[in-house]
Amino acid sequence: MEFQKEFFLDEVIDGFYVPGLMKRAWAAELQLLSFLDEVCKKKGISYFLDYGSLIGAVRHKGFIPWDDDIDVSMYRKDFRVLEACIEEELPEELAFYYAGKDRDTASSMAAIGMKAPSLDPAKQAYFQQFPFYVGIDICIIEDILGEKCEKERQKIFYHLASLLKSVEGEKEKGYSFLYEKWKNELRSITNEVASFLNCYGGELPVIFPKDGKNFIGEIYFAMDSLYRCLEDQDTEYVACGPDYALHRKGKMKRSWYKGEDNKTVSLYGKEFTIPSNWDAILKVEYGDYLSAKPNLGDHQYPFYQKSEEFFYKSLGEKNPYRYFFSEEDLKKKERKNLRAMILESFDALENHWRQALEVRMGKDGLKSLCKKSQEEALAIGNAIETRGNLPSVAILEDFCTLLFQLYESLEDVTSKNSSDGFCGEKEIEEQEFSTEEEKFSRILEVVKNAKTQFSLDWKPRILFLTYSIERFEKTLAEDFRCLQEENQLELYLLPVPYGFKNVKGELKERFYEGEFFKEKYPILDYKSINLQSLQADIIVTPTAFDHVNPVFSLDPFYDTTNIKSFTPNLIYYPDFSLDRVGKGEYKSEYNRRYYMPLPGIAFCDYSIFAKKDVVEGYLQYWKENIFPKEDAESCELLLREKIISIENFASFLKEYGGRNIISHLFLAIIEMEKNCLARKR
Repeated sequence: MEFQKEFFLDEVIDGFYVPGLMKRAWAAELQLLSFLDEVCKKKGISYFLDYGSLIGAVRHKGFIPWDDDIDVSMYRKDFRVLEACIEEELPEELAFYYAGKDRDTASSMAAIGMKAPSLDPAKQAYFQQFPFYVGIDICIIEDILGEKCEKERQKIFYHLASLLKSVEGEKEKGYSFLYEKWKNELRSITNEVASFLNCYGGELPVIFPKDGKNFIGEIYFAMDSLYRCLEDQDTEYVACGPDYALHRKGKMKRSWYKGEDNKTVSLYGKEFTIPSNWDAILKVEYGDYLSAKPNLGDHQYPFYQKSEEFFYKSLGEKNPYRYFFSEEDLKKKERKNLRAMILESFDALENHWRQALEVRMGKDGLKSLCKKSQEEALAIGNAIETRGNLPSVAILEDFCTLLFQLYESLEDVTSKNSSDGFCGEKEIEEQEFSTEEEKFSRILEVVKNAKTQFSLDWKPRILFLTYSIERFEKTLAEDFRCLQEENQLELYLLPVPYGFKNVKGELKERFYEGEFFKEKYPILDYKSINLQSLQADIIVTPTAFDHVNPVFSLDPFYDTTNIKSFTPNLIYYPDFSLDRVGKGEYKSEYNRRYYMPLPGIAFCDYSIFAKKDVVEGYLQYWKENIFPKEDAESCELLLREKIISIENFASFLKEYGGRNIISHLFLAIIEMEKNCLARKR
């Protein structure tokens, strides 16, 4: 199958976070389903999407977001055809697993799956670079016989299921040990199976041989024999054999699967078969199947959990998919851009002349202040002119003129008093102060006006990093457009290259979507832009993964550890929105490891989330899973200063003043940083 590249991105679907690794598992399973579909069409075999996959197809038009496998079913007579032909159809990468074929690898269902996982990218290409074992189960639809027969079959199934439960904890002890320990039970069960098959027309195969290899596989083989050894009877009702035998559940009309016509559904661009009366089947199996229940399931989620944990544990400190925390990462390092430095210079000038107005200075001190202030004003003007001849420069010129006039008047007073020769020094200073007080006030007013005009001339620069036009349009585009219309900030959009890693974690595929962005937005060219020269007050990144995502990455140049050096404020504003995980939501709890312990959460100066309880969820996760226990309290305080809730921020605003809440927040961050710098001085 062919997949759009966006398919493999981490994504929130119906409020559930689906990591890129799960997307690869889905893609690998769809690859297997596509193979099965082609074989079935070629050989005239009927199959159906069933169970969770059927719900996903009709309710979500794809996978159920919180599901991790593909379920298909077929009649026993169709399965026999598949069993007979499948080996000749299998590509090199796949194997067919079935209790009736190979008891060594037997399980409760037949399956088509990976022969063996590999870290060779070439071998895993068929499986979309998914690194762990993956397969699709085939549920065999069995005839439901008379009540007497089914009761007998159920009794035998209970015996086999009890034996299976008993030996699960001892399966590593070897076949011969288990055979000797359970030989009396095996003799009894074999007689029960033989009696059942003799009564209903089946021939007993060899089960539980003394020289067998897989004891659990023999149990599954015995269970399967209760169906596979009987002829097809095309009964009115059918069911998945083990489910019905053990629990009397899933009884369906045969006509519900294949009525007058075969129905199909499109999944990710390809048509697959579904039962003709899928609504009736799903109601029997699930009742109200239209109600989503994200954290329910009857097997471990994700199916690759143990493989994943073992793999990452084996990598140890060399694990490229893990962020190794340091408290130092949380500490904000002071970084200034040109705009901040100009504002600091304005503040310094303002403070000097406020002090001059409040504290009487001698003429020499005032003359020195005039000279120094003129030099600072010229330096500020030159810095401002790097962006053009702006109005604030003209005000600074007025400021310099006033300084010159004050300096000249001080020179005149000195000359006059020297020639008169009758005033004392104290009297001269008082006379000077009284004479020049209006000029001081005027100078202070002009420098304030220059600073105010500068803030209008030189708007804060906000640079949005982005990568996928589809993802941007779904998430951050609305905020970006609102900020453009408001025109309070100078906005830039920088699409950057991104790509996908192979099974070894190497970033081989790279994509750049600048041409798509250019159709709707003015953009910067990542090849020619100099981030240092841009002097952005804020850089907004939509991802905080850096190196740790096993599937996706921006070009490493845009890791948060690197780009934070180009701005006083690096902000993580995720391109997904998610509620806090509730207690007991075990699937959602597991997936937090993919989006919470990220380098960017520590390295960014701020992270912005929609809701305050989401912020608390992040703090709790880091405290429980990331911070060293001995430093948890101090680390939590540092992280708390860096995580902002839009909901919480908005509650402190008495009125929006017509301004976008994100605009309020960005300006508050810039002003807060300026104030922090002022306090440090």
